[in-house]
Amino acid sequence: MNYTSVNINEWSRGSLFQFYIDKMRIVMSLTVDVDVTNLKAYSKAHHLDFYPLMVWVVSKIINAHDGSYCIKGGLRYLLHYIG
Repeated sequence: MNYTSVNINEWSRGSLFQFYIDKMRIVMSLTVDVDVTNLKAYSKAHHLDFYPLMVWVVSKIINAHDGSYCIKGGLRYLLHYIG
């Protein structure tokens, strides 16, 4: 992954970016079909409620991925995925 340093004060969208990061609760919604057959079987076999288990699994997957920017040493960096 490569990083490009961005000076918020010089970037044309810097003030807008800063406003949303500091003041707004940013939400993203995505709908996909997912085969949960194995997860359902696992929840039954281990006597776990399916919904909390599903939320935990999805959260772990989402949190395992970097966002589109990061803060390192007080500086914001845009991330570029190479794959």
